[in-house]
Amino acid sequence: MQKSNRLIFEPVNVENIDVLKGISVSAEQRKLLGDESDIVVVALETIKGRIVKPYIIIFEREIVGFFRLILSPEKDLCSLSAFIISEDFQGKGIGNQSLAIIIERVEDDFPDVTYLDLIVNSMNLAAINLYKKHGFVHVGKWREDFEIMQKIFPRKHKVT
Repeated sequence: MQKSNRLIFEPVNVENIDVLKGISVSAEQRKLLGDESDIVVVALETIKGRIVKPYIIIFEREIVGFFRLILSPEKDLCSLSAFIISEDFQGKGIGNQSLAIIIERVEDDFPDVTYLDLIVNSMNLAAINLYKKHGFVHVGKWREDFEIMQKIFPRKHKVT
């Protein structure tokens, strides 16, 4: 997908799926995903009528994270799902850099997308602040402990 200095996104495939088991998941992330072995299940999950694109995040040749992009059938909404930076690599700017690249790629690769949304644990203030820094705003609640956040992309109008 994208390369930036020492950060690479690789699509998940049958050859690299097992490396996901090495990502350490925090207790907060387990509330949404389960344990580390469940990341493999999430990576392989399909959602009827939607395009699901799972990626491994590699930093300096180490597997440091994972995320999925889920494109709606109407192709105007993209969801960032299961965005995880391994506990060992948190606090080093990798999440910030990854999110910036993800946003850029969504804008470039999916020109019809108007909204990028995600769900985040209400208690995960570091993640909420990171998303706000990148232009996401609170738009609702999911279950009792989770916030729905969304970034709006201005539509690109074609000049005729």
